Amino acid sequence: MATRSRGTNRSFTFWALVTILFVVRLSFYAVSMPIWEGFDEWSHVAYVDHLRLATDIPDSEQIVSPEIACSLEVLPLPAVVQREVPGSITHASY
Repeated sequence: MATRSRGTNRSFTFWALVTILFVVRLSFYAVSMPIWEGFDEWSHVAYVDHLRLATDIPDSEQIVSPEIACSLEVLPLPAVVQREVPGSITHASY
């Protein structure tokens, strides 16, 4: 039965610790930052969603997917975006 050398074991432990710390940090940001916090964050997600579904680059007049449009109506938005999306609410009023 082959055993790991001391250097390999330390390397594995180091990368396991780095991965665990990364997941902890990712989890923290996922629960502490409200969705659509940035004034154009929703457009970045809509751009990637469009690239996932189509092969072309969307233009500025392109309509976002129904899922993103629904989230813009339900979730709080920054004041700048709230003026552009009728029926939306701000983070302060949420």
